[in-house]
Amino acid sequence: MAATGIDVARISYKGGPQVIPDMLGGRIHLNFGVTANFLPLIQDGKLRALAVTSENRDRDLPDVPTMTESGFPRLTRGAWSGLLAPAATPSSIVNRLNAEINANLATPEMRASLMKLGFEPKPGSPADFVTLLADEIDAWTVAANSAPVISR
Repeated sequence: MAATGIDVARISYKGGPQVIPDMLGGRIHLNFGVTANFLPLIQDGKLRALAVTSENRDRDLPDVPTMTESGFPRLTRGAWSGLLAPAATPSSIVNRLNAEINANLATPEMRASLMKLGFEPKPGSPADFVTLLADEIDAWTVAANSAPVISR
């Protein structure tokens, strides 16, 4: 809301699929969701994709611009997951886990499974993950500090 200047009501759902009936029924008009949940409805013309929040266009929606292309460069946060371990974990174990995970992410089977769910595997080093976490913390701290206070 701060990045766009628009005022929208926030409605929480337990998960992506639960929003579909409200989208199709016209009870809500906008949703930030995982592409995989909505792709068939977009392809059937029942929903319209306005933009993707990833840095690059979605391979399944090549004609849909990114938020950056749409004029909102700060709205490029996507979903990610990673593996965390206690801070005292020996670096030899961290490096071994990292190597095994990267090897698994490189297999065609794992890549296909993740892509089917709408996720692009991005293998990297423990240092890459630390950089990602620091960037996420910085970005979401700015977002949280500029968000309006919601009282219930």
